[in-house]
Amino acid sequence: MNVNEINEILTHYCAEIIREPLVYFSEADLQAILYQRLNEAYSKYVDTNYHRGHGSKKLYKTKLVHREYGIKGMLNSRADLVLFSNDDVNKIDSPNLTINNEYITPFAAFELGSEKTTDFQEHIKNDLKKLKELVKLGTKQGYYVHFHKDVTLSRNNTKSRNNTEEKLDKMKKSVEDIFSEEDMDEFKDKIKFLIFIVRVYRKNQERIWGKCEMYCINKEKVKNEWRKVNLNELETQIKQTLEFKY
Repeated sequence: MNVNEINEILTHYCAEIIREPLVYFSEADLQAILYQRLNEAYSKYVDTNYHRGHGSKKLYKTKLVHREYGIKGMLNSRADLVLFSNDDVNKIDSPNLTINNEYITPFAAFELGSEKTTDFQEHIKNDLKKLKELVKLGTKQGYYVHFHKDVTLSRNNTKSRNNTEEKLDKMKKSVEDIFSEEDMDEFKDKIKFLIFIVRVYRKNQERIWGKCEMYCINKEKVKNEWRKVNLNELETQIKQTLEFKY
């Protein structure tokens, strides 16, 4: 298990969602699809340190990937998805998947969001707070992944379309504000973020320019910026963002 393997899985996962955005209805779908992809890659059952019965030498097993797992020291907070290391699973000593009554610090953690998030700015701040705490605890890599599907059917230069574009501009500005905060500096290589706007369809309009916009790394200027990404270049751009070192 290593970060490069996870980056590869995420690259193909994100490209799949962007090319076929109707595969998800809500954040729960996004979680389920990513869980499936990770579970396919890390499919084996691993021995815990929890015995099957009094005096038994046989041990219960579990998987490396779990959903809605608790975060040590953060009451009532749970990570959307976590990936455990084999060594940590081998130390699990309770049915609650804990070690010495404490939640495991996962090898990698994932937070996801969609356009159905009620308060986008608050949601992303809370998710980043969880990822920051996990990185401080020792998580090797945290990931924030957000897909914002534009479902407005109106074509360009209509009131409805203009209102939608105004909302999307506000969303993009809020992302820029959050990721320009000073306390993100120490986490830049430990928390990777993939944030997309996906435009799907408009009535009576043959072509949509910029079907995918991505908040990504500009390597020349070493800063984050919104960029229209050709669907044929998705994997390349996603991979560059995940692998970029500040």
